[in-house]
Amino acid sequence: MRRTLITVALAATTAAGTLAATPTPANAILGGTQDSTPWVVKVFVDRADGSFSCTGSAISDEWIVTAEHCTREGATTGTGHKVSVSYGYNRTTGGTRVQADAYYNYGKGDVALVHLAQKKPLWSYGKVVDRPFTPSVGQQGRVYGYGTVGYRYNDIRQPIWGDGLKSARVDLLADWPRIDEYYAPGFMVRGIDGSAQPGDSGGPLVVNGQIVGIASKLDSFPTRVATSTRATGVYSDLSLARGWVRETSGI
Repeated sequence: MRRTLITVALAATTAAGTLAATPTPANAILGGTQDSTPWVVKVFVDRADGSFSCTGSAISDEWIVTAEHCTREGATTGTGHKVSVSYGYNRTTGGTRVQADAYYNYGKGDVALVHLAQKKPLWSYGKVVDRPFTPSVGQQGRVYGYGTVGYRYNDIRQPIWGDGLKSARVDLLADWPRIDEYYAPGFMVRGIDGSAQPGDSGGPLVVNGQIVGIASKLDSFPTRVATSTRATGVYSDLSLARGWVRETSGI
């Protein structure tokens, strides 16, 4: 059963991370290690059907790339949702929160751009892949995400929250192509020491220092939530949206 990588909280509850237009609870990186990469951010979205959070990548001091299913509202461009971004998020401080003033949906795959109302300079930024990317057999990458690290009794109503950003090594399954949440080409990955889970939607798949994929959905599982650090997931192919990212953001 396909599961998108979002974790949802209703408006009356604490914001969580979700990955789908119809929010579906999910975990953050399961296993893996705590991480401090400055340009991987937590994206908060408040909309009519609930509040939730995703993961994103700062590619400049004013632009964030994330998943379209986090921001989609039936239009390719909009300001209907209230979106904000947290840098260095953790449960104690909440990180540094910056409001967004617009977001833009690719419309041809699970990729979106968020524009900040105020610039947030960093010492490094995520680098979008600059050419078509085809995974090779045996190739590995790293995935990143915020959110929960599991569920009590595998119950999606009882999330267990992590304390900030996590990352994990993954294998790219070159001979198992997949489609993303919006039926565009994507990559299937399998965790080596951890797996992306709901709440990691929009997070980056990094190979050789470049962001090549965006966390879109979980693959098939026998239960409603994944419990294995060797779980599989699907990342949209960011190289297909490279021209659009450049035209929209100038980056």
